[in-house]
Amino acid sequence: MAPSVRQAEARLRSAFRFLARVPQHAWLRGGGALLGLILILMAVPRTDDAWALARARHVIAALEQGQAVPAPLLAETRGRLTRIAESDPSGRSHAVLATLDLAEAAANPADQIVAMLSAENHLKAALSRRPADTVWWARLAHARYRLAAGRADAGTRAALRRSFDTGLREAAPMGFRLQLSLRAWDDLDADLRGAAAAQIAEMSRSWELSGLLARIYQNSEPAARPLIRLLIDAQGASPKFLDWHLAEMQTPPAPE
Repeated sequence: MAPSVRQAEARLRSAFRFLARVPQHAWLRGGGALLGLILILMAVPRTDDAWALARARHVIAALEQGQAVPAPLLAETRGRLTRIAESDPSGRSHAVLATLDLAEAAANPADQIVAMLSAENHLKAALSRRPADTVWWARLAHARYRLAAGRADAGTRAALRRSFDTGLREAAPMGFRLQLSLRAWDDLDADLRGAAAAQIAEMSRSWELSGLLARIYQNSEPAARPLIRLLIDAQGASPKFLDWHLAEMQTPPAPE
């Protein structure tokens, strides 16, 4: 088992106590080697953590692509991440565990309630460490929406609102957040609808983001497509980039 961060820090403190007792002339002979040893002690847990996080992302990608992941590999990946999360002040390990839960829920609908509850708990733990992360708030909104059987309950709306408030113009959560907003439109209040409209307008003004908007438009229910155009117009934006992308996709425009 790889040493934990706390174990490495304890070893480092012990090394420094040893250094204080080493005669000055000995530094000239062994100082370089000793410094190298200290750096190794510091790096081992970080390297192991980075490796575990990287492997977890590969497992998540496999699940999202519909590939079968052996149960022992899932259990080992989750166990490593759980151990890392105990001493991770950034919250990132909890966020990766939540993403793993969401991927498992999509791959195994029969167990999705348990997975979504686990995702919700991990995201709350992650956000307690980094409360301004707009992507994590969007994922929490998604988990709450799934737990509420496809309804935007109070928990969903609160998480969605925090995601808009902490990063309305950040590109990373835009597509995910807009899709959820359109699905839950009837449950959103005026402020959340206004935030979704502002995001649609922001996306329509960018060639790159309007490509993402076009894919959302294409994958939306036919009844939702006129709403997207209405919101673009209401914000004083132009649908020209959207229309160019749709023409490339050969998607007919929504009827007026």
